[in-house]
Amino acid sequence: MIGNNTKTMPPAVLNHLAALRSRTGDDPIRIRVGGNSMDSSVYVPSQTTPMIQRVASPSNSDNQPVNYGPMVWDVLKQVSLDVGGASFLIGLSLLDPSNPSLPVVAGDASMKMGSSLDGFLLGNEPDLYKKPNVNNYTTAMYIEVQIKALFHLTLIDFA
Repeated sequence: MIGNNTKTMPPAVLNHLAALRSRTGDDPIRIRVGGNSMDSSVYVPSQTTPMIQRVASPSNSDNQPVNYGPMVWDVLKQVSLDVGGASFLIGLSLLDPSNPSLPVVAGDASMKMGSSLDGFLLGNEPDLYKKPNVNNYTTAMYIEVQIKALFHLTLIDFA
């Protein structure tokens, strides 16, 4: 929808976002990047092109996982510049709260996006994950997983 790099962003999309932005006064438009697929998608720091690569998986229409690389942060930052202000909420996977790439994704997004990063959303509907005990997913289980993931996010190296 937003191209493969900062040079291929469709003018129609940018015009639409700029029109929305013109109605927010001094505030940027806020855009959520994530959803069901964010939990099973894989961040590949060495992937420069394409920005997003679909992967074959036994997924359903609600979950279309992709591999994505740091170009996505460049494109989102450029969108913000091109439309006169956009801030992005980036979804982080909660599928595996101990995944070592969790702080890498957050760190790379923070460093590349700067002030166009509004924040992070941790997980999306974990009760829908295809894991054992999903039918008995409780609030206590959710909090435990959140704590594990938040611990890993403290490992972000901004150097």
